[in-house]
Amino acid sequence: MKASWRGYAVRAAVIAVIYILLNALALRVQAPALLRLVAFINGVILLPLILYYAIKTIGNLIAEKAVGKGLGLIGLALMDLAAPAAGLYIGFSNLASSIAQFVKPPTYLTPALTALYMLALGLMIRRFGKNDLGGVVSDAVSGVGVAVFIYGFAGLIYLASSPLAMPFEVLSLTVAATSLAMLGGLRNPQVLELKPLFNRVNAIIFIIALTLALSSIPSLAMYSGYIDLAGLVAMLGLTGETAYRVYRAHSTSLEGIRERVYAEHERQRDVKATQEDEVLQRALDDFIKYGNKEDLIMYATHMLTLCDKDLLEIRDALGELIKYRETLNTNTRWIWNPGKVEETMREEMSRRQAIARNIMGEITNCRNTKEQKPTPPTQR
Repeated sequence: MKASWRGYAVRAAVIAVIYILLNALALRVQAPALLRLVAFINGVILLPLILYYAIKTIGNLIAEKAVGKGLGLIGLALMDLAAPAAGLYIGFSNLASSIAQFVKPPTYLTPALTALYMLALGLMIRRFGKNDLGGVVSDAVSGVGVAVFIYGFAGLIYLASSPLAMPFEVLSLTVAATSLAMLGGLRNPQVLELKPLFNRVNAIIFIIALTLALSSIPSLAMYSGYIDLAGLVAMLGLTGETAYRVYRAHSTSLEGIRERVYAEHERQRDVKATQEDEVLQRALDDFIKYGNKEDLIMYATHMLTLCDKDLLEIRDALGELIKYRETLNTNTRWIWNPGKVEETMREEMSRRQAIARNIMGEITNCRNTKEQKPTPPTQR
């Protein structure tokens, strides 16, 4: 359970007091070694913690007092993202200067610390997107976190070989761009179905960049032909697989899947109304095929009422139909796995057919009972 803003404020105040006391002690002793040690502890540990708990306090206060969802989200962003990111940034920024007080730091220290900070920041952004957000925004923010992580990894690779870092830098930019493009799903849910396509585009761009980077390394110049050939084969293979899936998406429409599955049920169905009940048959077909239950409820209620069923009896007879909710989600990347959608749709239609069979049984029993009742004689 998260602490309240008062708890965070107390922690920040306690650490601030320790920070002040350490500075006062170091000034009184006037020992160079102690001054350097205190500067290291204050700059790398205490100051980042003070900033961390101060931002946590503000974020928690906003989250607790927020009335609208927007302010609450700002509070969560301050608590779970801004606070650790700012604290870690101050810690990493002061670490290089603090190390320089003891030994002469290597030239790669600052770039290495920057790259490590980007790795940590990417993980924080991704965790924030996964845990505190939802839906389309969660996917977009998490993707940006992955892009930042890849950029940090490219920074570490750069320390060993600048050409090899280039493909990862390009990949981080394309991942960030495609992740932000997912925000289009807020207006058009079909954009979410493009996520697998975006991933393959990112992979193709990475392969091209990696091939160019490897070919530009002087020590690999004699193998450049093989490198280019391997990159071309990999790119063509992935491009072909992507094109095939896009082709299937356009050639295998969702309505085509529905018609094919419904045709199978038509050949073996045992739920039929009599020829004079054309309206009932249309209602049955509409329910089994599309899951639309309103007409079937209306007509079945009418038929059971004619059989002198009271309200409670009708409710019990149509209970399963009234409670029915479609479990098939056909808007989630169906273009990339039509086989799975077809299997799920087949199960859903079987479920609807079982409900319709029970309804027809109730109507048939009702009619038979009514026909067996003797007609009372008329008085003259």
